[in-house]
Amino acid sequence: MSLEERVIDYMRHKEESSTAHELSLHLRVPRHEINRALYKLQEQDRVYSNSKTHPSWDLNEIRPAQLTTTLVVLVDLNHVDDCLDELIPYAERDENLRVLVFSDYRAMQCHPSIQLFQRPGNNTLQIIWKVAEYIMLYPSLKYQFVVATKDQSCSDLKKMVEQYNQDLSFVTSWEELKMFVE
Repeated sequence: MSLEERVIDYMRHKEESSTAHELSLHLRVPRHEINRALYKLQEQDRVYSNSKTHPSWDLNEIRPAQLTTTLVVLVDLNHVDDCLDELIPYAERDENLRVLVFSDYRAMQCHPSIQLFQRPGNNTLQIIWKVAEYIMLYPSLKYQFVVATKDQSCSDLKKMVEQYNQDLSFVTSWEELKMFVE
């Protein structure tokens, strides 16, 4: 099996893009050889990269995992704090559910299946940034975004998400959010 075929085979089994460094470690091949293979595959239009410096590479094909919709729940704990504990069992068992929590609280601990973003400042801006990151970094994937917040400054986010043929809903409590995760 050629190095290019090994790279393609490895990337087919991943849901996320890969860096040359990661491929080098996994395939146990020097990084310069991995880079040569990746650029050769790019010339053949079999892979693409998301940037020029330290690129992440992904396949130019639809994989079975890309046909399913990933539910991405973004929780602003400054405005909606009744759903974090309720989300844990769902996040543990559903591989198509991503839970991202935004909080100003410094000493907060979170369950390993939930991504915690603790930064002082405007959680709304962080939520908008994270949604845009998902859409731009993984454009071939289908997402259903659910934003749990009472902050009305997120309302324009829905228009942006729909321009990329993705779905976004707003909820203000666990009762509303539960309909999406069950």
